Amino acid sequence: MLNSVHANIAMTLRPFSSALEMWLHLCNVSQQNNLARKFEVERNIAEYTWGDKNAKYVYGRAQGGVRRTKKDKDGTVLDETPS
Repeated sequence: MLNSVHANIAMTLRPFSSALEMWLHLCNVSQQNNLARKFEVERNIAEYTWGDKNAKYVYGRAQGGVRRTKKDKDGTVLDETPS
C-alpha cells in the first residue's frame, strides 16, 4: 500500500502494520481536514459583507423576499414589486 500513495503520505503510514490501520488513519485525517475546511467556509460566510450589510442581513432579506420600490421625486411610492 505504501507504494500506491504519494511519498509524503507514505511517510505518515509507515508506523502502521496493517492495511486496515492505514485506512482508519487516512479516514481520520481526512475527516479532520474536512471539518476544518467546513469551519473556515462557515466563518468566511459569517464575516462576509456587502457594502455596509453583513451576510446575515443579506441572506435574511433574500429569504424574506426583497421588494423593489419605485418612488417619484417627492418620495411617493409609485410601484412595489417583489423580486
